[in-house]
Amino acid sequence: MKYGFTLMESLISLLITSLVMHILIVSVTNYQTIYTHHHDSKDIEWLQFLILLEKELTNYSDIYAESNQLRMTKIDDQKPMMIRFSNNQIYITPGYQPLLFEVQDWTVLTTDNILFIDLQFTNNAYYSGQIPINGIQP
Repeated sequence: MKYGFTLMESLISLLITSLVMHILIVSVTNYQTIYTHHHDSKDIEWLQFLILLEKELTNYSDIYAESNQLRMTKIDDQKPMMIRFSNNQIYITPGYQPLLFEVQDWTVLTTDNILFIDLQFTNNAYYSGQIPINGIQP
């Protein structure tokens, strides 16, 4: 009658256990790497959005915030334009010129020729910024 494991059975069970642990560690490490890259890419997107919006707003006058959207008038032809948030995107209308994707929520306020923006991406990354502009109406 046999009581216990042989040396070979013990070594095989240790090998299987170590392989499972190795796979688990690699999976967690890959998840952390992907999360870091995704979060860093949102940092870059946010900075690009601020720069693009600041450059874009130089073409407009009479800028004011209204219910989480920006209304403004194009300097060239006096056409009314809007920067809106809809379907997890921020874009310029009329037409469709996307500025930012995967946005969960945003808030815009204007005071003393400064545009304040609070934005949250769908991955719950939260950003806040301000842009100095001319032609703001209260």
